Amino acid sequence: MAEPLLQVQGLVKRFGALLATDSASFEVREGEVHAVIGPNGAGKTTLIHQLSGALQPDQGQVLFAGQDLTRADMAAHVAAGLARSYQITSIFRKLTVLDNLRLALQARRPPRWFGVVERDEALRHEAGHLLAQVGLSAQASAVAGALAHGEQRQLELALALATKPRLLLLDEPMAGMGPEEGLQMVELLQRLKGQVTLLLVEHDMDAVFRLADRISTLVAGRVIATGSPAYIREHPEVRKAYLGEEVDA
Repeated sequence: MAEPLLQVQGLVKRFGALLATDSASFEVREGEVHAVIGPNGAGKTTLIHQLSGALQPDQGQVLFAGQDLTRADMAAHVAAGLARSYQITSIFRKLTVLDNLRLALQARRPPRWFGVVERDEALRHEAGHLLAQVGLSAQASAVAGALAHGEQRQLELALALATKPRLLLLDEPMAGMGPEEGLQMVELLQRLKGQVTLLLVEHDMDAVFRLADRISTLVAGRVIATGSPAYIREHPEVRKAYLGEEVDA
């Protein structure tokens, strides 16, 4: 069997007396959608921060494509092919949707004046492809800050894809969405399956079970179970700790 794309080995993160990540270990295989679930306060976002380079763990290792990124910063993670989105949408709100993508794409190239970037047809073509990929072609000339919430999340996903990641960390991509917007995001992520490996942190369990190939459950900073959606759905500790069910002894 091929080596996992991402290996998380015994991560520990403390904030004073708070043990936010408790020897967390799991693996993400290339090409899969791997979800991380857990109740509020389980430490999911702290875990994502460590995997993306925003935080450094106190102990343990983060190995990506055989490279040790444990102490690397966010720029090194992106350069290695590991990008992320955020719970709170992060876009250039005063620029058009197309210009958001142009800037993100230009970040992979030598620095140039934005006026030159605007006239770069190759960048325009690549940006147009990304907008089509996330379903925003019709909004290319719209000001990003005027987009609906779900569309802003789609744009943020396009910005992350502009870095050409091998693995994309998605921190609650459906946060704040209504049912229709949430369904559109699920359909978008389904279209991305097989194109990029996804590590998905999400509270919407219907979306998780629809999208995920495997799921890791985090409780109090500790991974208590990893397996298929069917395995996780029936796991007694998961049902008790996260799915809210009482399980007979």
